[in-house]
Amino acid sequence: MKRKISLVLAVSFVCALLFPASAVQAAGSKIVHLKENKTYRCDLNGDKKKETVKVKCTVSGYSDATIQVYVNGKKLLSRKRDTLGAEFYLVDLDKKDKYKEILVHAISDSGTTADFFAFRYRGKNKKSILEGTKERGSKLRCNTKQLDLYRFTVSSNTGQNKFYISADTPYSNSYFGSYYIKVPVTMKNKKFSAQKLSSYKTLGSTKKYVYRLKYSMRLYEKASTSSNSMTCYGGTSFHALELKPVEQNKDEGALYVKVKMSSGKTGWLYFPAFSQYNTGYLENVPGWG
Repeated sequence: MKRKISLVLAVSFVCALLFPASAVQAAGSKIVHLKENKTYRCDLNGDKKKETVKVKCTVSGYSDATIQVYVNGKKLLSRKRDTLGAEFYLVDLDKKDKYKEILVHAISDSGTTADFFAFRYRGKNKKSILEGTKERGSKLRCNTKQLDLYRFTVSSNTGQNKFYISADTPYSNSYFGSYYIKVPVTMKNKKFSAQKLSSYKTLGSTKKYVYRLKYSMRLYEKASTSSNSMTCYGGTSFHALELKPVEQNKDEGALYVKVKMSSGKTGWLYFPAFSQYNTGYLENVPGWG
């Protein structure tokens, strides 16, 4: 009997070495990046038992891909999309409920979104899906026409039915160029929806970028051209802190940018809508995408 038990333990040990399962936990605001074809162990449905989880995105041809999620060895999700790959995250979207979710972001050409949703395991091989785009859509659902959210990455989570994305230039202004801003996304009725704010904080390379004025501009006390202002001369530099779009549903709309000048002064610069007669305001305009 002892010999038989020893043999079982030995086989289990070898299997653990060949097919290791990493224990992961996404409590509260933590986000865990899941690697494809790697087995993880976590409690997805709050029953105090850890499920085994495996995710993968198989691309065939140029961009025909199948997104799959396996739980306890069974394929519980399979979605075909026009995508070049996908990112998978383990998150706790609502720390008050018993579930942990797998957030899936399929990415296509030029970093655009091919799909965005969350997989929720309910136990006994049952699941539910929290959708972020329309069927086979590429734009993240949003409660305002002001933002076009085609390119973004998952930034942070709150665990209170809200997480944040780093959005890549969702409102276009040629004079300011490309940028990244922090946009909140909320969950309601099994759907994700990005939320409009009065202004959006800059992120990443945009927050660090040193802008330099080509010509003199007025620095306004508030995001209004009727507020008190002072002149900032050409050649002076600044960092962008926040962005405030002006118009709804317009490709090239006016934009207010809250800045901190090299002098230490803070205020708002106004970049008007595009005109073929205007040569611009900045020496170097960031551009990508």
